[in-house]
Amino acid sequence: MTPLKIMIVEDEMITAESIKDMLEELGYEVVGICMRAETALDAILSEEPDFALLDVNLKGEKTGIWLANQLKELHNIPYVFLTAYGDKATVEQATESNPYGYLLKPIDKHHLYASIEVAVKKFAEINSAKTSNDFEEIILKDALFIKDEYLLIKVRFEDIYLAKANGNYIEVHTKEKKHLIKGTLASFIDVLPKNTFFQAHRSYLINMDCIDAIGGNYLKIGKVDVPITTPKKDELLKCFNLYKKI
Repeated sequence: MTPLKIMIVEDEMITAESIKDMLEELGYEVVGICMRAETALDAILSEEPDFALLDVNLKGEKTGIWLANQLKELHNIPYVFLTAYGDKATVEQATESNPYGYLLKPIDKHHLYASIEVAVKKFAEINSAKTSNDFEEIILKDALFIKDEYLLIKVRFEDIYLAKANGNYIEVHTKEKKHLIKGTLASFIDVLPKNTFFQAHRSYLINMDCIDAIGGNYLKIGKVDVPITTPKKDELLKCFNLYKKI
């Protein structure tokens, strides 16, 4: 379970530190604070955050709007603009880059939280690889966001070792936690990497990289024994390019 990683780009350090404190209280991870657009671009490309808060009127030659346009080309992530100015000219200038949100300073923690969650969902709806209407989670290229109390938690596909059907829900198992999401295995498997996940049983999807042992009629993944039929086991062995039956 990975908290949303956020980069703050704000040229007033007191404001930036205040925002950082609010984000951490809300359960997010702040990966850095930058005061200039050019420095922020380098930091974002290096740290690869999930989200950015961008001050519109940064000191220096480049603005937050310039940075937003660069991100769309080089590291496409959701972002929200921050500004002390709510006049028509500033808003119109900012909206030209189609931001996922806009916050006026001074920043309120509850408005900050709402803006981030709405922006993440809006971004996912635009860029999602979602393929089925009955799967409600937010899907990205290499991860999904799962609702956990009042936060959207990023869970990378590589951290999922198995998924188990449970009525109208799916148990998503990671080393850190078991998540319960609404949906079916049939819809879930469509959003997972095909070369990594395998349906070993009608009730189980497994991460092939996490298999610890293969028995006669079961797979051992950590402390879990996942049932598997002979035809399914033969199919799995072919995926591994193994030709000798166990």
